[in-house]
Amino acid sequence: MRIYFVGIGGEGMCGVAEVAKGCGHDVKGSEIDPRKKTLDELRKLGITIYYTHTPCNVKGAELVVYSSSIPQTHIEVKTAIGHGIPTTKRSQLESTS
Repeated sequence: MRIYFVGIGGEGMCGVAEVAKGCGHDVKGSEIDPRKKTLDELRKLGITIYYTHTPCNVKGAELVVYSSSIPQTHIEVKTAIGHGIPTTKRSQLESTS
């Protein structure tokens, strides 16, 4: 599955992204703070990270995961919803695991 994480460098998001990658999923995500130390580890795992939030970033995703601090009006979440891509908050994803 192709999973896209909005705010992939966040405390909870990076761990979930690592697990998803370890399970064989194609993982990508965006993070506007390129200084986050967690990003180095994610890149080492082969995870693509975008440093801007744009609609084209979610192209090809089969699921978009976002943290509770990201509103549904965020450009990437809004684009996913508009294109019929399933979206879920990180906390809801973890509770279904």
